[in-house]
Amino acid sequence: MNKKNLILFLITSLLFNSGCSSPKFYKEVKSLYNKQKLVRYNTKNDINKELFRKLENKLSESNHIIYYYQPDYSTSDKNFKGIIYDIENGIYFYIKGLSINNIIIDTIPNSTYSEYELENINIFMNNQTEELTSRGENCDYSGINIYDNIYEINLEKKTKNKFYFKNYYYCSDSFIR
Repeated sequence: MNKKNLILFLITSLLFNSGCSSPKFYKEVKSLYNKQKLVRYNTKNDINKELFRKLENKLSESNHIIYYYQPDYSTSDKNFKGIIYDIENGIYFYIKGLSINNIIIDTIPNSTYSEYELENINIFMNNQTEELTSRGENCDYSGINIYDNIYEINLEKKTKNKFYFKNYYYCSDSFIR
């Protein structure tokens, strides 16, 4: 191979590999999809891939996150909301996905629902998952059962974990106030 072809090949390879790479944390979250509770994923248009692509710069200095994910109460498999907590930098991102082209990333709103989500993240981080399970099982309200999902991804330690529990917001102190 002559020098000109070699340079062209290297440039093409570099562009192809960088353009097709998955965003940080996405691959680990995707590998846990089969453990998802009551959620359907359209892998052709995976909204999580776009979400993590949008957060790539904000999470570039992080190797450890908590991803609190909740599907929307509708029957849509694309709508969701939640929080991503960058553990290393102590930063929270509120996320809301309405479609693959309409993902909102913002600061956490001052709401009772956000209080509920943050409390659940703290309970999870304190290794009290049985408390979340118990609260969900003891909440008896009419309506659709929604399952909250918490992912913990630590790239440095090469660990990933997923936990889900029945949403108990309507039985929580945050809602009753």
